[in-house]
Amino acid sequence: MIYGNDEYSVANRVRALRKEAAGEGLEEANTSVFDGDRNNLGELLAAAHAMPFLAERRVVVAKGLLGRIENPPGSRRGGAGGATGGGTGGPGGTGGTSAARVDVAKLTAGLQDLPPTTELIFSDGPLKRNGAGLRVVGPGARLEEHTRKQGADLIAWISGRFADLGSRASPAAVGLLAELVGSDARALDQEIAKLATYAGQEPVQREHVVLLVAPAREANVFAAVDAIVERRLAVATRLLYQLLAAGQSVQSVMAIIAAQVRRVLIAQELLVAGAGREGGAGEAIAAKVGARPGFQMTKTMEQARRFRREYLVEMMRQLLETDLAIKRGDIEEQLALELLTARLANTR
Repeated sequence: MIYGNDEYSVANRVRALRKEAAGEGLEEANTSVFDGDRNNLGELLAAAHAMPFLAERRVVVAKGLLGRIENPPGSRRGGAGGATGGGTGGPGGTGGTSAARVDVAKLTAGLQDLPPTTELIFSDGPLKRNGAGLRVVGPGARLEEHTRKQGADLIAWISGRFADLGSRASPAAVGLLAELVGSDARALDQEIAKLATYAGQEPVQREHVVLLVAPAREANVFAAVDAIVERRLAVATRLLYQLLAAGQSVQSVMAIIAAQVRRVLIAQELLVAGAGREGGAGEAIAAKVGARPGFQMTKTMEQARRFRREYLVEMMRQLLETDLAIKRGDIEEQLALELLTARLANTR
């Protein structure tokens, strides 16, 4: 059983186990994958009881099945009591819905007499340690939980991934990458590959991260919004011109600012409702705000606590008016951005 909130590591581990168990060159012939709501319990168990083809092992992967048991369709909470409905899931199921509940009794019985030649792998997102999903696989199952890395573990993982690619990165580069991208391993891996390719034989430095990693460019947006609200017009203008020099269009800069103001307004609503006071940069709050956990979410919550709602609403209104003026051809783009920045910096 491979599960956890680190989707990237879960997928990589399942891929490695598939290759290891199915054998070189026969992986496709000896692998069956049942994915998410399309899990059909009867077909899954039939595949698990089939003999391997010209190999010692057969691999069956069931994705998301245990999550459906823990959180059955139509239920807001997981649990064994709600997971024993008669549906088998997927085409041919008896539940009558597109995501029928799993017949736990049938699954449990089917797991009792699996042939020793079958490697049955359950993969899923976060599951409760003592929840209905993990109880189904029984005490004899091998459990691997992959959670998103934090702190020193995250720093070590980033450095290790650079090493895996035959590259090196300075501590400053690694630290900034962790701060900007956060614990999303898939996003980090993409950025690491890009940085390693760009640096070549040289160590990746902090300036490479600033140049190539998208959230580093977003940091200018946070700083520009801060400068506008604090009436530091020269600083705000300089930061916005840096975005333009990096290849952003005036329209995209305005869209980025508008998106950030919108996130701050949503964060303020959550704060008023009592959310975000503890663990305000958590994944659940970040999902509601529309921000990535880590740097983006931390800055958004910080701005939500500092800025007045009336001022943010006025920013959105002026952004809309400027956007319309540009699209009507009433004013040149760059001049419009400069005037917008000046007006916002002097609005109270």
